[in-house]
Amino acid sequence: KLGLPNLEYSKDEVLLSKSIKYLAAYSKELVPFFLEKYPKLKSERQMWLLDYFSFVADSRSEKLLIEEYEKYPDEKGVYCIDGLGRIGTDVAVEALSKFLETSEWFLRKHIVTALGVSNNGNAIPPILKALDDNHVLVRGAAVKSLSQVGNKNPDLLINSLKTANKQMKSNLVRAMGLLKNEKFVEPLIEVLKDKNSLFYAIDAVGDLGFPQAEFALRRLLKDDIWFNRLNALEALAKLNIRDLKKFAQEAENDENDMVRNSASRILVGLKTKQLQ
Repeated sequence: KLGLPNLEYSKDEVLLSKSIKYLAAYSKELVPFFLEKYPKLKSERQMWLLDYFSFVADSRSEKLLIEEYEKYPDEKGVYCIDGLGRIGTDVAVEALSKFLETSEWFLRKHIVTALGVSNNGNAIPPILKALDDNHVLVRGAAVKSLSQVGNKNPDLLINSLKTANKQMKSNLVRAMGLLKNEKFVEPLIEVLKDKNSLFYAIDAVGDLGFPQAEFALRRLLKDDIWFNRLNALEALAKLNIRDLKKFAQEAENDENDMVRNSASRILVGLKTKQLQ
C-alpha cells in the first residue's frame, strides 16, 4: 500500500537511500513490521533498516540497535550508535556509556557525539570521562557534546571542575563557556587564578558573556604575558560593559602590537555600532 521498495532484492541503492525520509512518516506502522522482517534479510538490507531505525529514532528499535552493536560493532556500529543517541532514553544512554569502553577511537568519537544528541542528563558522566580521552578528536567531540547537555546538571560540572586533572579541566572549562549558564561565572573566575588553565579560562569567561566577570578580566589587562592581556581584552569585548571603550583606548598604548591591533579593531567596532 505504501509503495515499499523490495528490501531483499532491490539493487537500486539510490531508491533505498531516498526512501528512508519518505517512509519515516509511516514509522508508527513500519517499525514493528521492519523489526519482524530484519532477521530474514541479507546483510546489506539489514544495514538499510538500521539506517532507517536510526533516522526515525523509535524506542521500539532500541533493543535491536543494542544487540546489533554488541555483535557487529565495526560493521554496523555507527548506525546503532547514531540511532541510540537520537532515541535518548535512559536505556539507550546506559548502553552508549558501556560502548564507550571500546578501544576504537573512531567509535568512541561517534558514541560521545551520540551522547550529546541524546538530550539526557544521564549522558553527562560518560561525556565528562571522555574529556580526558587519549585521542584528541574524541576529546573535541566531548567538549561539543557537553555543551549540548551540560545544563541538565550544571552542579555536576562545577563539582567536577574541582577534582579534574589538567587536560580534563581545560576541556571542561571550554565546554562550560559554551553553555552560557550564569552559575558558571564564579567557578570560572576562580579558574582564572590558575596559570595552567588561564588561557582557556579567559576565553570561556568571555564566551559566557556575563558582565560580572568584568573585574576579574580587567585585572589581566596588566598581566606580564602579552597574550593574556590580548585574550582578556577580547573577552571583555564579548561582555555588555560600559567601560569597554576606555579599556580599548588604554590598550592602544600596549607594548605589544597584537594587543594594540585588537584594541583598534574593538574601537572601530564600537564606532560602527554607534553609527548603525
